[in-house]
Amino acid sequence: MKKQILKSALIVLTGIGLVAGSAEAVMITGDMSMTGTAVLINSGTTIDFLNVSGSSNLDKAEVNLRSGDFSTFVSVGDIADMKDFTFNPFVANNPLWSVDGFQFNVTSASIVFNSGGYLILEGYGLVSGNAFDPTPGVWRFSNQAGASTFSYSAQTETSPVPEPATMLLFGTGIVGLAGIARRGKSN
Repeated sequence: MKKQILKSALIVLTGIGLVAGSAEAVMITGDMSMTGTAVLINSGTTIDFLNVSGSSNLDKAEVNLRSGDFSTFVSVGDIADMKDFTFNPFVANNPLWSVDGFQFNVTSASIVFNSGGYLILEGYGLVSGNAFDPTPGVWRFSNQAGASTFSYSAQTETSPVPEPATMLLFGTGIVGLAGIARRGKSN
């Protein structure tokens, strides 16, 4: 009986080890900031991203700060592709930005401040790329007289989703306890 229990335990532990090794999530950490020019069009409800130097319809921005995982792939001075989007009412035009293998899909945007030619927006969504798992993040935009800054911050403090190995371990523990209880009643 002891041999059978040990054999079963070894099989379960081997299975858990195989599943646990392949179930690890790799979330993106870090921040990135970009600058460029943008104008408000359609009665001030749509952002039209211009070129870094202000030329129209080129949809670009320049990375000026980056940290964390972004530092490995993105350099200061790299040019990001931007997509124009309507924020009032919000209409996604994804990916909102992409640079050096990363892209950000915005899922919401709200007006934080809008007065006297000064606009601040905040949006939420997912950044992905470069073999990382999609990571929730915050995107901020500010614009005054055409000069704009855009920033992204990965939010890694979100609640973790239980991984398959944890669920497998919990499930096998319950099954094992049920088996022991059943054998105890038989004897």
